[in-house]
Amino acid sequence: MNQQDHLFENSKQLSQKLAVALTRFFLDGPLDPSLEERYRQFLRRRPFTALQWILHQGTPALLERYLAAGWISRQDLERGLAQDDLSLQMRALLLQALDDGQPPQASPPESDALSLLELTQLKLFERLPRLRMAISRFSFSPTEKGSGTDGAVIYYSQPQIRSLFREGRLEAFYLHMVVHCLWLHFAGPFKKNGQNFPDGLWDLACDICAFHLSEQFFPPSPDDSAHQKDPRRQVLRALPDSLDLSSAPALAEFLSCSESLSPAEWSALFTVDDHSWWRRSPHTGDVQSWSRLRREMGSIPSPSRQRFGLNPGSRLERLELRREAKFDFSRYLRRFTVTEEELQLDLDSFDYIPYLYGLARYGNLPLVEPLEYTETSKVEELVIAIDTSGSCSAGTVQQFLAETCRILANRENFFRRMNVHILQCDSMIQDHTVIHSVEEWERYIRQLRISGRGGTDFTPVFSYTDRMIQEKQFRCLKGLIYFTDGDGVYPRRQPSYETAFVFADRRFLSQPVPDWAVKLCLNLK
Repeated sequence: MNQQDHLFENSKQLSQKLAVALTRFFLDGPLDPSLEERYRQFLRRRPFTALQWILHQGTPALLERYLAAGWISRQDLERGLAQDDLSLQMRALLLQALDDGQPPQASPPESDALSLLELTQLKLFERLPRLRMAISRFSFSPTEKGSGTDGAVIYYSQPQIRSLFREGRLEAFYLHMVVHCLWLHFAGPFKKNGQNFPDGLWDLACDICAFHLSEQFFPPSPDDSAHQKDPRRQVLRALPDSLDLSSAPALAEFLSCSESLSPAEWSALFTVDDHSWWRRSPHTGDVQSWSRLRREMGSIPSPSRQRFGLNPGSRLERLELRREAKFDFSRYLRRFTVTEEELQLDLDSFDYIPYLYGLARYGNLPLVEPLEYTETSKVEELVIAIDTSGSCSAGTVQQFLAETCRILANRENFFRRMNVHILQCDSMIQDHTVIHSVEEWERYIRQLRISGRGGTDFTPVFSYTDRMIQEKQFRCLKGLIYFTDGDGVYPRRQPSYETAFVFADRRFLSQPVPDWAVKLCLNLK
């Protein structure tokens, strides 16, 4: 097994496992038969999820080989074509697969609901990167009972999952279960005065709490009239303002003491998943792991019901840039320079003799004047990628951003009109900013945020850059600088531009970087 195979075996993040499985099975050389069969079974169980991942990456060669395997149904091809952001080449391959007239092999029936769950997992990854470790923690198992989780496995009813997907409620359903686990609802019921809360009362309190907390992550629009008329919202308005809706024990105690409320009616409104899985024996949920994930996630917006319309900002962090220089990139950047004329006085080629003679002979009338343009060699186009995955500490990301600041702030490195693309990426592209001038760069650093904190995958940056090249966003891109800390999934194919992986310190220089890449070190430690 190589490093990618080990990553596939040990990773719990679906995007990483898909990246490795698709790359190893379709793009690498011959595999060991047991490995090949393992990857085949993994991909056959989730055909549409794999297709969505390939379309998101925008890699035509991989899509062509994947379609040739015949694992995709006609319905899934049509769903893929319905996306708006497909390139012409990717869309043409999908249309060709539809027009071939050879129906692909039918996917196993149990894969339908599983693919929908895993597709929902990927969507939540993108929308809530701070929760990726929690979202990817579950395994899946089909059941004839109601769908729910015991803290370790999501047991899914295929008709229910398909129905939730058609109604557009599957993401909310999945997040509802994640919240239950992060706030340890599955480990209850907690006790009041030495006695357990009744199961029905505890379940209702947990569902109200999960509904409230889910809205903190997906805040509704203030102009959403349907949301304002939601009967669940009317129930929450009836509760005292002093009641902490993010605490299931507090809610359960309040419900147990109130005689004027209607918990039975409310249960029908707030019930989402099947809580009977919480009471399995033996219990499989890992309370300590969920508690640690909850602490690492940090705070969420205030539980005050007057703040539902505010954005929680779970993807963003503000950082102050460190100013000490650790590495001089000026010499390395010379590899990416081009020679062009730039609008500035060319004093080097200016002849002072006729200039001074004219001033002396005719007064303020120089016979020649300096040229208003000069030929210079500077960097015109560059891609700078910053690893914002969870493996990078805040201090390391600060240093990466500081080095980026020093590169762009040096006017000797770039033409006045530049084309620099700054990408923030963990296991997918989190932010893309284009800098055309020093003024744009100064505005960017005044509003600087980092996005991500998920897993580490380098391939999205290269796929995204290749797509920008195809879309003519560069004239002739010569280089990409990737600031990273820790290992991840490297692209297998050499890009058309030079790439430098810049590590935080010498410990990471031993990483198995592809032969075509340059390794640099900041010597931070």
